[in-house]
Amino acid sequence: MAYTDIAHELDISEATVRSRVKRLLESKMLQIVGIADPRYLNLEAPAMIGLVVKAGETDKVAQEIGKFPEVSYMFMASGSYNLFVAIYCKDKEHLVDFLENKLGKLEHIESSETFMILKMHKMSYRWDEVLPPSGEQLVDLDWETLEEFKS
Repeated sequence: MAYTDIAHELDISEATVRSRVKRLLESKMLQIVGIADPRYLNLEAPAMIGLVVKAGETDKVAQEIGKFPEVSYMFMASGSYNLFVAIYCKDKEHLVDFLENKLGKLEHIESSETFMILKMHKMSYRWDEVLPPSGEQLVDLDWETLEEFKS
């Protein structure tokens, strides 16, 4: 959405919108990024990998895995696997190479299971869809700083 559209919608000046966006960016509360849909980039071998990482080594392993360009996102979880890694590879050969020559050479991974993504039913980066009902506050959001941007 253009700054002029935002200004019109909020009944404020475009300069005010620019200033507030700049402050949000500088505070790291906002990132503006372009996200290419991997389905249109000939990345034919997407996968989710569940990892069991040695206790106390998860952050170290995650830091190493995060350096690989194939990795789209990664999160620590409870359950059978303590780390999940989503990757996008060009083809099955690329996926095998990633599993054997990158992931397979890392220390402290006790076991893994790779799940090929056969069909993507939803892929969304619209965080406003997951906000709580009106009136409820999110945990860990700096509301004072956010209020500062409203005025």
